[in-house]
Amino acid sequence: MKKLTQTTLTALTLVALSACSYTNAPSESQNKALNSVSGDSHPEKKGAMQNSLDTWLSQDWSPTVEKDENIQKKYMKPEEKKVVSSTHTNTKEVAPAQESKQEVPKVAKKEEVKYVEDPDKHFTLQEYADKAGAYMKAHENDPKKPSGVEKMSKMPGIGTK
Repeated sequence: MKKLTQTTLTALTLVALSACSYTNAPSESQNKALNSVSGDSHPEKKGAMQNSLDTWLSQDWSPTVEKDENIQKKYMKPEEKKVVSSTHTNTKEVAPAQESKQEVPKVAKKEEVKYVEDPDKHFTLQEYADKAGAYMKAHENDPKKPSGVEKMSKMPGIGTK
């Protein structure tokens, strides 16, 4: 009887341990190097809320916040401009006597500096608070998004009216 009990417990233990250890893919890790090597076997499916959030971030939040000058100066860096060298040069040789008589038109160039997010910069709560303040300031009296303050104040037991 003792051998039967011991054999049964051993068999149950082996079945339980083998069932617990089987997985389709390695567990996810926060280690980026490990994740790049191990690969992802589960395709990522976004839900309706995630799609809505992504759309709002790309079409409303980012453009509004990136327009604010304080945010640009404090949290963004100027975009690097690429210098393009031209192979064709059109120059006229001018005699020294004619150089002094010729007026060169002065063109005022105002270069617009484009700011971009720095991908290496770490996120801070103060940055989020500043960006949220800039977003709220830009949408202070937005007629598209009415608040419920008036409705709440008209409700019996809550409001004064």
